[in-house]
Amino acid sequence: MTSLPKQSVQTPRLPKHLPAEVIETLEDHAEYSSISSSGCKLVNQVATHVLFEQVHFRRASFNRTRLTGLRMFDTRAEASDLSGAVWEQARLRRVEFAGCRLLGVQWLEAELEDALFKDCNLEEAVFASATFKGGFETAVEVSSAVSPAPSPRKPNTPIRNRTPSASTPLFLAVMDRTTASLFRFVSDVHLS
Repeated sequence: MTSLPKQSVQTPRLPKHLPAEVIETLEDHAEYSSISSSGCKLVNQVATHVLFEQVHFRRASFNRTRLTGLRMFDTRAEASDLSGAVWEQARLRRVEFAGCRLLGVQWLEAELEDALFKDCNLEEAVFASATFKGGFETAVEVSSAVSPAPSPRKPNTPIRNRTPSASTPLFLAVMDRTTASLFRFVSDVHLS
């Protein structure tokens, strides 16, 4: 099995000093630009076409948000919880998630370009019909709970010798210097 070429991920382009702003509610077509937001609680919120550009989130809660057409550019989220977030047709470019919980996120028809997931929990994450461009890098630990689907392999065994077929789920292992990541991609996933 041939390995995927490792590409360098471009990190978010954030100014050194960002003014603090509290985000309490997400509204349709809202735009948040060049800000830092700590401790915002956006749990269960629903909105369309929200833009986050040059935003630094700390300890933000995006649990169970439903954001259609989200655009997130040059954004960093650290120690944030996005568990159960459903983001359809999201466009993420030069984004970094550090120490975040992304349990069961569903990023459907998403476009991720230069995405970095560092020390994150992505168990049960679904990237259905997602497109990954530029670099995509992870530094999270492999967990046998990543895929709820039955697998013919033993838990925690390498998948590099396994060739996916049309009838088996596609798994993509992304390696860095110290850890490996295992994601279950469903439907059409395009790497370019």
